[in-house]
Amino acid sequence: MSLASMIAEMRGCVPGYSSLLARTHIQNAWRDIRNLRGWSFQYGQSGFATPGLVNQGTVTVAIGGSTVTGDATASAQWATASTPISVITQRQFRIGAGTIYNIISADFTIPTAAVLTLDRPYIDTSTGTGLGYAIYQCYYPVPVQDFEAWESVLDVNNVIQINIDQTRGARERINQNDPQRQIFSNPLHLLPLGTDQRTGSATFGWLMNELYPQPQAQYAYQTWFTRAGADLTLPSDTPPYPITEHLIKTMARVRAYEWLIVKLTAENPTHNVSGIQFAMGAAAKEADAQLREIRSMDRDRIDSWKSTMSRIAGIGILATFDPSNGTVNSRNM
Repeated sequence: MSLASMIAEMRGCVPGYSSLLARTHIQNAWRDIRNLRGWSFQYGQSGFATPGLVNQGTVTVAIGGSTVTGDATASAQWATASTPISVITQRQFRIGAGTIYNIISADFTIPTAAVLTLDRPYIDTSTGTGLGYAIYQCYYPVPVQDFEAWESVLDVNNVIQINIDQTRGARERINQNDPQRQIFSNPLHLLPLGTDQRTGSATFGWLMNELYPQPQAQYAYQTWFTRAGADLTLPSDTPPYPITEHLIKTMARVRAYEWLIVKLTAENPTHNVSGIQFAMGAAAKEADAQLREIRSMDRDRIDSWKSTMSRIAGIGILATFDPSNGTVNSRNM
């Protein structure tokens, strides 16, 4: 059943009930369900990869300006630097040990003098022409807009579990020991970095993270995370498994009956609303029973997801057959 069908059915349950109010109550009920957390549809799996360092050629920058002009060598490398997983306008720019800037646009109108636009005016001590530079990516948006928390981030090739916990203390220590971000190696931490404020970004307003130590080589990451879950917005939208439309409507009816009691009492303080109160209590009881049943149904999916996420823990004893001597060899993995 779609959102439109749920709204129509809800309107038939309560006299004088508008479609707008029905939609609001359905959305509030759906939000209450999601706020319980721990549903299988709130767990996700994704990944990202870091690009290699771009630093060929030289650049020209001016104090207070927001553009960077590359020479012919730099321009040629910039033109081919973007990949399907990391376009150049998602990366960061810096000169030496200077400030890290976000690149928000790239202009290749003049092939031998490409221009990059930064997210804010360039204010550093190194200015002029013929300057060395570095373009790499150390800031990454979360995989979905309704992101809530990381469960695990794994450097697949090096089998390194990235630190995603206790990030507040980690950032404080890193800021003390490496405020200029001059340590480049295999990243060990994924630090919260506010929200994406890059003009024109496809992930504007999404949460951002910083990889540290900063990566200037190629690494691949597999990620597991939790999310809030999307609102039901389009008339054709339906809730994800295992949530049923019946559960949402039952929880929404509690709100609808509460609204009706207030409405009738305001119109006539002596109005007998005991029948509506009974219906509201019955709906609340039914919703609670459905929640318990659906939670139980969803447990197997959660357990399966957790097992997939933790598969790198090892496989115990591995047996192999040696055809040269006909023996079976075993060793711990």
